[in-house]
Amino acid sequence: MMKRREQYRKETEILTILTGLEIDSAKSGIKPDLSEYLGNRAKFKNIFLRYKEIVGEPDEHAWYEPTKNKKLKTYFDSVAWDEVTANLERTPLYARQLEKQTRPPKVQAAPSAELFTFALDPDWKEKLDPRTLEKMRSIIADYEEAKRRCAAYRHIKPSGNYRKDVQRILFSQDREDEISEDELYQTFEWYEAYQIRRSLAALRESDWQFTPSEDREQLLYTILGSHLPPTKEVLCDFRSGGYRLLGDILMDLDEQNQDAAMRKYKGVLKDDTAQMKSMMLGVMESQDYRQTLIRNCKSIIWPTIRHYPGEVLEQIDWDDAVMCAEALGKRDFILEVLPASALDLVIDHTAPEKKERGESLVERVGRILGLHRVS
Repeated sequence: MMKRREQYRKETEILTILTGLEIDSAKSGIKPDLSEYLGNRAKFKNIFLRYKEIVGEPDEHAWYEPTKNKKLKTYFDSVAWDEVTANLERTPLYARQLEKQTRPPKVQAAPSAELFTFALDPDWKEKLDPRTLEKMRSIIADYEEAKRRCAAYRHIKPSGNYRKDVQRILFSQDREDEISEDELYQTFEWYEAYQIRRSLAALRESDWQFTPSEDREQLLYTILGSHLPPTKEVLCDFRSGGYRLLGDILMDLDEQNQDAAMRKYKGVLKDDTAQMKSMMLGVMESQDYRQTLIRNCKSIIWPTIRHYPGEVLEQIDWDDAVMCAEALGKRDFILEVLPASALDLVIDHTAPEKKERGESLVERVGRILGLHRVS
């Protein structure tokens, strides 16, 4: 308190002097030099407000800036908490101690025997048809891949992680004035998509990061193919993690090429199987692409259209589909695609004797399958 009182007294004196000087300046028209007073003003900020300012900052930061956790650690280490008496100012300390002493709950999925009637038999997994199980595994994998493509197609999020890493390496090597990351990328603009993919595969198979300096140019020629870019000296400079430059650029360009191909062919890629193409049929053009994707997935599980006379359709029973999805640990798939089929197989521990008014089928199944244990 004595230090704070002395600080306030000095600031009051400085403000009084500045006020007098401004009055004299207004009378005489001569501006005085106030650097002696303005340059030495110390600012005091409340401990709680400093903590609130750090916590309120966004999680994103430039690569050269300290993270929020590092700022908080510096903040807590810089405060002499034994001398802080106000409860409000000690609130950040209490919050940190509470965070350290409170263990987060461990959420565990409820066992199948608590959710499904078929799981009451302890050997239910062994009784599943292996062929049906593998078919469902393939369908669920294609369904999840289709959802990922839809999200990437409709909701573009610029990452720029590779470009940021390239920028960081050039800055660490003191090359930011010599060459920019844009110039590095432009040296690969004449490479076709298949060349980028082939070069990336060759890079992953090689020991590029362990290559001696005298052998790097030859290995770079092997990775990139027919000719070397004019930036080969930069790519072969391994200082400050420089071996990452080639991989960052190739992976970034490969992701850009895949995104462009996905947009060109409406989410269908060249190497997709017939099942994956059926899964993506009309999904990108649909306004409600989730319902279209679910409808396509159901038509693959239980096809009804014969493409030629006498064709035998491989249909999976809905109960078997639910059992296989549960055996594969895909309860989200059951909730999204097979809620009606799962309703007759679940054990409802939480619902009253009568169905709650206004509760939809998906909500009811979601409530039942949402059972979990907290330990």
